[in-house]
Amino acid sequence: MEIKTTQIEKAHKSADRRIQRTRQLLQDALISLIQEKDYDEITVQDLIDQANVGRSTFYSHFLDKDELLMSGLEKLRTSFEEQHQKLGLEVGLKDPEMQISLAFFKHAQSHYALYKAVVGKRSGSVITKIFYEYLKEMFSGYLANNESQEEVPVELMVQFLASSLMALLTWWFDNDLPYSAEQMNNWYHRLVGQFLVQ
Repeated sequence: MEIKTTQIEKAHKSADRRIQRTRQLLQDALISLIQEKDYDEITVQDLIDQANVGRSTFYSHFLDKDELLMSGLEKLRTSFEEQHQKLGLEVGLKDPEMQISLAFFKHAQSHYALYKAVVGKRSGSVITKIFYEYLKEMFSGYLANNESQEEVPVELMVQFLASSLMALLTWWFDNDLPYSAEQMNNWYHRLVGQFLVQ
């Protein structure tokens, strides 16, 4: 009985690895294709050709290319949150906005191809909207836990911080990262400070 259980467990692990490998192939294919053309122009046929999998394989994992995109962005989010926690412990920044933006710049720099696809000029409105909403959610969480001395409503600060960070990230990637993550973060906070301190 114990031998059969072990064999079943091995079979499940092998199947899980195959599923993960196929999903990763499709996510990599999407990232690669976004480097070549706009997200809106990419078809399921493009994806299965790039990943070298069958159409039925694609649909056994994802409903459509948007669901494939969401799965990749969810992995990106998890990876970012892990790095953000680690960076917060290492750097010890007290300012939550400074910490969160530095974490984004550093994470983006270390995942170049993925972020180029997400915030670059070929990303498309779907990706931009999802990523922007995530930035807003992150800033909301931090600002809600920190009393603002400004008379600006938190909702407006969230909109401003998220949209300005998104704009700088997009510029940074469209220009192939001409400056370091730390330098971009410093400039971001100098620019943001000019508006918030008025």
